[in-house]
Amino acid sequence: MDLALGATRNDDMDGSPGANDDETAVIKMSYNLYRGGADRAKMKEAIARINGAEQALIALRRSITQDVSILWNDLEDLSIRIEYLQLHVTSTEEVLAVYLEQLAIGKRTLLDVLDIQN
Repeated sequence: MDLALGATRNDDMDGSPGANDDETAVIKMSYNLYRGGADRAKMKEAIARINGAEQALIALRRSITQDVSILWNDLEDLSIRIEYLQLHVTSTEEVLAVYLEQLAIGKRTLLDVLDIQN
């Protein structure tokens, strides 16, 4: 958009007696109404890119949510397994202690003690 202002002050111009004053104001706006659909094509392309980015974001969120859910379930399963294994270790240590006592008094053999350690 262009704006042009102008004014002229003249006396006795072109053989005409008296003042000859002119003031002008011109606003020039140019807008390309039709460029073979290029503007519309660019807008559609931009909208398509935005939609593609939104779909990629939705897919990424879904994937992250799924991954976190799987990892959380794995963590819970491992916590339960660790608890079980700790109980198993504790009970095995208790049995080993009893076997060692029984070995000392002759009620168990060394083979029994080695077997419980495995």
